[in-house]
Amino acid sequence: MKQLNLQSQKLTIDYFSFNIPGFIQKDYLRKVALYLFESFGFNATFKREQLDQKETFFSSDKNSHEVNFVHYDYNPKVKSFWEGTKVNFTGDNAEYFYNQIKNNQLDRNIFDLTKLTFARIDINSLRESKVTDTNQSIEDFMELSRRRVITKDKRRKASWEYEETGLVLRVGQRGNPRYYRVYQIDTDHNFKGLKFEFEFKPSILLKELFMDNSIQ
Repeated sequence: MKQLNLQSQKLTIDYFSFNIPGFIQKDYLRKVALYLFESFGFNATFKREQLDQKETFFSSDKNSHEVNFVHYDYNPKVKSFWEGTKVNFTGDNAEYFYNQIKNNQLDRNIFDLTKLTFARIDINSLRESKVTDTNQSIEDFMELSRRRVITKDKRRKASWEYEETGLVLRVGQRGNPRYYRVYQIDTDHNFKGLKFEFEFKPSILLKELFMDNSIQ
């Protein structure tokens, strides 16, 4: 039987993040950043979410990957009720980091899940454009999808609209454990296709898969 995994289903990961709750732990953050820098070629930066200044932890022109450490301060005045640091991998950086996990390349003494927790993972798939695609056919697809969602679950929000980048369908709310988007990919005003994106906040099960080296 063929094994099902992201690659076989033509899915990619383009966002991967961890949470480190609590006050800033600069020594630990630098330890993680140095490990990613030396072992996998990640340049590393740090910033506080409420400040514009960005600090470089480690950087080399030879490196082609980047990881960002972003600290969030508890501040009810701006509706920031969580304090901690997010370790963010975006785009190709997320896919590359995911492959290190899948191939069991990470030092679990550094990526200690008593200090780090999974925060968010985005998985997507690109449906390339066809000669029969028109704005009207895409609008019809999004409206049909919206109706199917709310027919199946009236409590779930679903809507689509035009934005600067093109049509976007949203299912759910960004803060929910599961959030879906379908949106047009436009390159130099040429329609490239539709991207289907699934954003979710991982469960305890994923943590167990990570610990057991079972992520595929």
